[in-house]
Amino acid sequence: MEDPQKELEQCQKEIEAAIEMRRQNLERLCQGKKVDFNASELDDLDALCIAISLIRREDTLESLYLGSNSIKDEGLEALSSALFKHIEIKELYLGSNNFQEPGLQAFINTITELINLKVLSLGLSHINDTICTSLSGALISMNQCSLQSLYLNGNEIGDEGLLSLIVAMNSDKVHINTLHLGDNEFTTVGVKLIADFLETDKDLCRLYLNDNQIDLEGCSDISDGLCMNNTLKFLCLGNCGLNDESFKHILSSLSVNRGLETLHVWNNSISDLTAEMLLEVVEKYNPTLKEMLIFGNQIDNFDRFSTFLNSLLKSSRESTSISED
Repeated sequence: MEDPQKELEQCQKEIEAAIEMRRQNLERLCQGKKVDFNASELDDLDALCIAISLIRREDTLESLYLGSNSIKDEGLEALSSALFKHIEIKELYLGSNNFQEPGLQAFINTITELINLKVLSLGLSHINDTICTSLSGALISMNQCSLQSLYLNGNEIGDEGLLSLIVAMNSDKVHINTLHLGDNEFTTVGVKLIADFLETDKDLCRLYLNDNQIDLEGCSDISDGLCMNNTLKFLCLGNCGLNDESFKHILSSLSVNRGLETLHVWNNSISDLTAEMLLEVVEKYNPTLKEMLIFGNQIDNFDRFSTFLNSLLKSSRESTSISED
């Protein structure tokens, strides 16, 4: 008969051996300028192993991908400490983990040191107004802010958090050109903040507002912002609850705006009448729009409409190419 104590000891040894093998494998993969652990089923223990490996490294780390894992606050805190060793990092992807406020606050305390960071992805990270305000304050307080792309989609950012972010982006230090705010919790007040920001901003080129409900007033505000803005090149308003009346405001701005090149309005309630108006605007009044995604609306004979629209947009692309040559 097997000794239960020996069985337990053997089982413990096997577990320890498996953990050590996992640690060695993670350490081996923590090499090179780009370290990619996206969707690798990492937990806090794994994050701690990665953090230790990063602290031991003496060479340059440019990109760290840790998205879509199961890292919690303890793991994020360990990684945040390790990042103090690598202020040269340029890209950091942390979205879709299990962070809460304590871990996020610890990470934000590190942000001020990452003066070379250009891309920060924190989508689906349980970021609320408090965390967003702390993040915005950290960006403003940096001696040098190199951040260009900020992904905050799928969070819990309301009007208060959005206000703090707009204040940061209006500062002389912060020059973000790609901002993803899709699927958050701000209201018409927040949309107005964004629209007012667009009227004077000279940095933002790509803006995602998809999966936020934008009513008639919000569309009117965005239209006003677009009429004054020639810097924004890409705007996503997919699944924003747009109907014919609200989309007419966007159409009005397209008759004036000469900067926007790509517009996404997929999964809304735009019907045939407004779709025909869109074709007229693109054909007669807007020479700069080059790409649109408008699927998932209430347009009969969508294939015919899409073919006609794409031919108009293709003509715009070709004429732009000729003028550039």
